[in-house]
This record gives sequence, structure tokens and C-alpha cells, in this order.
Amino acid sequence: MRTVLGQPHLDAAAAARLRQGTPDDLLCRYAAAAAALAGLRFTIRVPTDAGHLHLPALGTAVGVGPGPATVCGTFTGISVVGSRDTLSVPAPFDAGTRVWWPLRRLTVEASGQRLTLAVDDVDPERDCYQWPAADRLDDAGLARFAALLGDAWQSIVADHPDHAAAIQGLLWAIVPLSPAAGNVSAASRRAGGSIALAVPADAAGLALLMLHEFQHMKLNALLDLVDLCSGAGPPRHRAPWRLDPRPVGALLQGTYAHLAVADFWRRHRHRAAAAGAHLEFAYWLAQSRQGAATLAASGELTGPGDTFVAGLAATLDGWHATEDVPAGVRDAVADLSVAAAVSWHLRNLRPTAATVAGLATQWAAGTARPDVPAADWGPAPPPGPAPVSGVEAAIRSRPAELPGTPSDQDEWLRRLAADPDDIDAWAGLAVALRPVDPTAVRGLTARPELVRALYAHPDAGAGGPRRLAAWIGAGLDR
Repeated sequence: MRTVLGQPHLDAAAAARLRQGTPDDLLCRYAAAAAALAGLRFTIRVPTDAGHLHLPALGTAVGVGPGPATVCGTFTGISVVGSRDTLSVPAPFDAGTRVWWPLRRLTVEASGQRLTLAVDDVDPERDCYQWPAADRLDDAGLARFAALLGDAWQSIVADHPDHAAAIQGLLWAIVPLSPAAGNVSAASRRAGGSIALAVPADAAGLALLMLHEFQHMKLNALLDLVDLCSGAGPPRHRAPWRLDPRPVGALLQGTYAHLAVADFWRRHRHRAAAAGAHLEFAYWLAQSRQGAATLAASGELTGPGDTFVAGLAATLDGWHATEDVPAGVRDAVADLSVAAAVSWHLRNLRPTAATVAGLATQWAAGTARPDVPAADWGPAPPPGPAPVSGVEAAIRSRPAELPGTPSDQDEWLRRLAADPDDIDAWAGLAVALRPVDPTAVRGLTARPELVRALYAHPDAGAGGPRRLAAWIGAGLDR
């Protein structure tokens, strides 16, 4: 019973059956699996899915036919009698055949620490993540994944012993995702004990995905026990790794998960030969600190949530204070952060005509420090990860050991004169101004939508992007 009821996708399956009003279908399946594992004599009718019969923790009888099948248990195994086929499966149910797909498990070991995980590519209820589940891995695909898992586990045990101990106790299964989904991974609130991922190209990538999604899985478990945020506020928070505004709960999830991403690169950069690993650490550290600061200022955390985020921020701040990176990396991360902030605000904020007119009037009157109104939200952009802009790609391609140099402002100003809605040009201008005009950069990173709108206004546009940005920045400093 403990093994069967501990299967990660029971929650998702139960929720679906309760919505459909067919809980008995699920109970039959789990009862048959528990009885089979206990070696009992039994006979029970179990519904099939598309002609297949799945028994949790055991595997799937393939092609037994539509309609219910009869599962009979003996002391030595089970037999399955379907409308189209009959098969016998001897205990311990792990020998695969053409008509029996067992739930396969992989065991890896590093420095005496053993990890056993199910590769769940048979459970019909596993398709509960935001990305589609992959079909069953063939023998070559399973062997490749086993090799990657062994190397990834070596890395996790060596570099992240605390994470390794938690993974040993809490992670039961990995669900392969469809390769067509790309380099993605996921965790589900309804699948405690499991994470899902598209099998990456290398072991380092697998270790990173495991740590990232395991953070989500742990936080999901904690949120079943205690509320960390109110969850009532609208999606208005900036998550630096997303294009769309996020509710506070999603920002909490992302910040906690990216703490593990920063931690991975914190250690892995000393193993990786590429200087880009230092950039990844510094970048994700900066973005995670931004997420933690937004959470702390949100006013939407509970008392336990305040304590949780304070501890998270203390960890990140400790790394910021003690972990050294090359000077060129710090410069590049500062530029990336500026470019990302400008792009996000321009995609999500859109001032009203009245707001723009009021500011244009203040500009025309020569007001030194304008009264900057609260933000107005525009139509929500498509959800998903933030795209890498041309400016960000150029910054990432700079040699990490060299300090960044200011870009040519004239190029960005020419582009804005041709197209005031060129988001990449606004981001590039902010990066170019960062070393020389912090007030203008403040205006561009905090309220670039106002600068853009004023630049297009007949009573203010002649001021030019830089002067308008500095003016808005001065207003923000009031």
C-alpha cells in the first residue's frame, strides 16, 4: 500500500477522476497493483485506457483490448484477461516483453550515495505537466539517459551534498518530456515526488534541470502545509526570467527555483572551462536577488512567507558578498539587467493618453522634477520565457574577461528616430548610457514606457530620448 499510494501521479489521477465522477476506475487500478505487490490471490475488473491496462508502480499491459480487463493474482504474479488478449506477468513484474512494459528504474551511485529513480514513461496519468510527455523510451534512449543520470548524480553529490541528500529522500521518478518541446523541464503541484524534463544533451544540463525542478517540487510540498503568500493579488510582478507579469505565488516559485540555478553555476563555473559559466552564475544571482527584493516589497507575503523570503534573500546576499567573478562579468551582468528591465517594462506597461498629456504639460512648463504617476498596464503579452534580444545576445558574446565598453549612443538614437517603438533600441540606449548617465538609466529601466510615449508626443519629443529619460529619472528620485 505504501509503495502504490506513494506513486507521484496519484494526486493528478484522483483529481481527474473526481472531476469526471469515476473514482472507482482509479481505485480498482490501485487496488489491483497493491494486491499484486503483496502477492495476494485476487480477481478484480479494471478499466483500460485506449486498450492498455496500467497498474501503478508495476507497468502497463499493452494491447489487451478495449473495455474492462480482469486481473487475477497468484502467489507468483498476475494474469490479465482483456477483450483482445491475455497475458501472464511473473513477479517481480520488471521483465519487459512486447506486451508488458514495466515501470523501469535506474540506480546510480556516487561516493557511496545511491539514488534509485523510476523513469515513468508508462503511466497514462503522467501527462500532467505543461509540456507533453514523451512516448516510451526505447532501449537505446533509456541507456543514454542512464549514462547521463550517472554523471549528473556524480556532479550533484560532489558539488551539492545538501541537495543530494534531499533528492535521495524525496524524488521518486522522472518523466521524460517530448523532444519536440525543446530544452524544457517542469514540476507539478499534483505530482509530488516527480519531475519532468526533456532529456538534455549532456550531464551538466541534466544536473541543472534536476536541481531547478526539485526546488519547485520541494516548495510545492511546503505550500501544502503552510501559506507563504496571500495569492489574491493580480499578475503584476516582474520575474526577470519571464516576458509576462506574474502573480506573487509564481514569482515565489521562480525565485526559489532560480536560487538553485545560481547555486549550480556557483559551483560548476570552477569545473567548466568556458568563461561563460561565470556569467551564468553572476546573471542568475542578480536576477534571483531582484526576484527576492520584489517579493519582500510586494506586501502579499504571510508571516511565514516573510521569514522564508528573508532566508532566501540572505543566502543570495551572502553569495553576492563572498563569491568573486571577473570584472568583465560584473559589467556584462549589469548591462544584461538593464536591457532586460527596459524590454520587460516596454512590453507590459502602456500609459494612458491622459498620463502622457499631463507629463508633456510638465515638460513644456520646464518642471525640473516631474510628478511621475503610477504605472498603467497594457495588454498582456503571450506568456512564457523572456526572449533574448539582440542587445542581450551581443552582451553575452563579449569576451567575459574584458570589461564592457559603452555602445555607440548615436546608433541607438538613429534607430529610435526611424522607429520609436523599437524595443531593442531603447534597451541598447540604456546599456550605452549606464556608465555615463545613471539618472537617465533609472528613467529607462523603471519607466521606459513614459519616455517612449513622451518621445512620440509633439510637445515633448524634441527633447530627445536621453533628456526625456533623465527627466523621468529625476522625477523618480523625488
